[in-house]
Amino acid sequence: MVLSPVMLITGANTGLGLETVKAMYKSDRPSTILVCGRSIQKAQDAVASLLVEVPDSKSKLVAMQCDISDDGSIQAAFEKVESDFGHLDVLINNAGAGFDHEFYSGNMTMRQAWNASWDVNVSGTQWMTYTFAPLLIKSPDPRLLFVTSGTSSLVETFDPDFSNGLNCPPPAGWPKTEAGNLRLVAVGVEKLKHMGALDPSVGGNFIKDVVEGKRDAHTGLVIRRSGPQPCVHSVDFISAFATMALREMRRQATGLVAYDSRPAFALCNKRAASLRNFSSPQILAQNANELEDSSSFEAEPISESWDPLEFSKARTDPLPPSRYQFRPPKYYRGPLHPHQPPRPSDPASREFIPGPFTAPRLAQTYTSTFAPDLMTLAYQHYPPGYTAPTKGERLRSWDESSPYHKGRPLRGPRGGDPLRMLRKPITFRNIPRLEAITVHSFVSKATEDSSSLHVAGMALQAITGVRAQAHAAKHNVVQWGIRAGKHLSVTCEIKGEDAYHFLAKTVDVVLPRIKDWKGVKGSSGDSSGNIAFGLTPDVLALYPEIEVNYDSYPAKLIPGCHIIIKTSARTDREARLLLTTLGLPFYGKFVN
Repeated sequence: MVLSPVMLITGANTGLGLETVKAMYKSDRPSTILVCGRSIQKAQDAVASLLVEVPDSKSKLVAMQCDISDDGSIQAAFEKVESDFGHLDVLINNAGAGFDHEFYSGNMTMRQAWNASWDVNVSGTQWMTYTFAPLLIKSPDPRLLFVTSGTSSLVETFDPDFSNGLNCPPPAGWPKTEAGNLRLVAVGVEKLKHMGALDPSVGGNFIKDVVEGKRDAHTGLVIRRSGPQPCVHSVDFISAFATMALREMRRQATGLVAYDSRPAFALCNKRAASLRNFSSPQILAQNANELEDSSSFEAEPISESWDPLEFSKARTDPLPPSRYQFRPPKYYRGPLHPHQPPRPSDPASREFIPGPFTAPRLAQTYTSTFAPDLMTLAYQHYPPGYTAPTKGERLRSWDESSPYHKGRPLRGPRGGDPLRMLRKPITFRNIPRLEAITVHSFVSKATEDSSSLHVAGMALQAITGVRAQAHAAKHNVVQWGIRAGKHLSVTCEIKGEDAYHFLAKTVDVVLPRIKDWKGVKGSSGDSSGNIAFGLTPDVLALYPEIEVNYDSYPAKLIPGCHIIIKTSARTDREARLLLTTLGLPFYGKFVN
């Protein structure tokens, strides 16, 4: 059984849309309400909650899926309404989205956030209206409403200071898209008046008339029979400037007016008096005459006689150099792409890092003395005509004794040994060098008190000069009292000049002050040229940055740390040779 009228509300599963559906569902007038959500599950959940909240109602709720940012979803919703009902009496364009929080959090660029808001609030709304217009025309009494925020009301649109308001910080995209949506609607106001459309009321007079019941017949505009209009004006919804009035108005006229709970127009402060001035019909009509009467759908096609290339050739004076500035592409799209990024050493490159501004003593000594000595020590002479033997496969293949062996990846070395990195002969191009240093500290007391982790982070940040990064546990370990998601450790990664400064400070200042310190174990290493060793809390306190401000750190909360030195060497033997040259001693049996 189809109850009339049939009304469709987009974005009806939450917020203002859900409140509108609730008001319609509580009304004594029977109707069929199509509750649309971006997913069918959200729409069904909204319908289920309304059935529980309002058990006795004369209306009928139907859950539908309609994502206005997806043309296929809009077309599917249109076909469903056409097949089930054959017409549509009321279309309420309520769906909207703001992506400014994505921009402020760094998940989107400003262009991406604004384009996403515009696609939903303007393009999606207009395409939704255009698609469902044939069903509205079939209705004997069609109604079309656009629900927008106070930032895009008709009063604000005709305000000469409106453009200044939109440019005030922060650069939010929501007001622009809502204003753009209403601009498309406002373009057709004068044409709609000649076709018999009602003049929309705004400001305080509208609230007064609605509460007194004088505008019951003026809740929307009718689409003409000759065809759909690209822009149809709707009731102007007041937001932050009439919040107190709307609380009482919603109780008395819930079937006519909905309140807007979206973000209020807070870009620039405006006096309420300015809104009252611009709510008068005289000011509204005066500003409406300045609008362009042709919409974007009626724009003239591009002239084929215009040739920009010929126009450029006809110039007598060349363009200024600023017109030829090239910004390298953000992503590398292969060697065949017409736009190739410059080398990282080019100042125009996005990857360019200026410097070095200082010359660390250890780095200077490495370049002038250590590097030539390492190349000489590792020199391996090959006579003329020497051909290096071909190395066999390092991974074992399957014997194909089973049909399931086909397509399997190769097996690892026999005995479970790790597959080590290939070592290349050392030349002047690949002399082992220091690449980075990672300082890591695991704080077991952080499971009970986070202050221990804060002290560890500040201590590591002080000795490295790099902002500490906290890490959370991935799994629960009952024996140690570790819970998944609990932050328990901090790390600092040092690169470039800072890595040489930190290593020189550790070797020359801190390690010599340790009593009876033997050095780093010869078995330390990961078989890939990275060496690690640890320092106790007492040793960590010997760093000059902590020692000079020792009273600022709780003595019992100063942590120990692990220092992982990453080198460009392929084997632990070459890494130990490099670090021994830099002044770091080793003891015990060497494991290569």
